[in-house]
Amino acid sequence: MMSAIVNDSTVYSPRRWWMATLVTVLGIYEVLLSLNSGLAVLVSGVVGGILVALSPWLVRRSTTLGVVLLVVGALVWGIIAWWSIIAPLIAIVALAIGGYLALKSRHLTHYAP
Repeated sequence: MMSAIVNDSTVYSPRRWWMATLVTVLGIYEVLLSLNSGLAVLVSGVVGGILVALSPWLVRRSTTLGVVLLVVGALVWGIIAWWSIIAPLIAIVALAIGGYLALKSRHLTHYAP
């Protein structure tokens, strides 16, 4: 009974939900960090954070769309806010986890986080 839930290759894997939620939290954190910055960082952080937060949930419809949203959302803010330590670090972590989710979702026909 529990084997269907624990197996990482199944649709209802808690590990996949947790990782998608972590990418969403990183996107929200990106928005929160950008609120105390100049206009360029503010706009790129809010828009990029929303894109990063949505990307793991949209990857089930289109892997390409999810990856493009993740890359644009994370890299633009990470590059514009290059002087801080946390902005590029959040971008790298979001890209790594989101990329893993995108690769795993290609093997599933009905990915539903």
